[in-house]
Amino acid sequence: MAVVCIACDSTPSSAPSELRAAAPAPSDLEATAAKPSRGTMVGGQSMRRIVAWPDDTQRDDEARERLSAQARTSVDDAPVPVLLPSAPDLVESAVVTSGAHWTAVSMQAEGLNVSLQISGQAKIYPHIKPVPATHSVRGLDGFVTRNEGIWVASWIEHGVAYDLELECADQEAAACADREALMNFAESLQFVGGRGAQR
Repeated sequence: MAVVCIACDSTPSSAPSELRAAAPAPSDLEATAAKPSRGTMVGGQSMRRIVAWPDDTQRDDEARERLSAQARTSVDDAPVPVLLPSAPDLVESAVVTSGAHWTAVSMQAEGLNVSLQISGQAKIYPHIKPVPATHSVRGLDGFVTRNEGIWVASWIEHGVAYDLELECADQEAAACADREALMNFAESLQFVGGRGAQR
């Protein structure tokens, strides 16, 4: 019976070029430290987006004042420009949470759940070509999908990524009836703040 042994030799006579590059000779350490290399990008690299903060004059102070005290504080501390709809019942229900580079807003009205995720980071995959936009959202290139009755619109604005989701208890309700309803809702979003607004 023939036996094939794969990688039995633990000390190959010639290391692959990737391994040789990853283990510089001692004389190369100083040069390596002076000229760092990103190396081969395999799983995507996180990049921080450059935020283009709206001017204070664009802030919807009326909507901001409808927020609870806790939500208002969270909006002021947000690392990205926060957008909210003008509908009072939704704004008053807003729960706002943030991380180092993102903010999420959750809102509820009768029969309607709304969530908005805002991200100041992006994953870069140099070997994958960008996907062309499918729709215009707020006059910007974006994407619109519907999955299990939930409408989703995604776009880039102010230099950051926005992801808006609308879910209705009754899928035939006017707020979730069709793509146009989603587009109108997205259009109603107004800038209400973020920590960069005071810079």
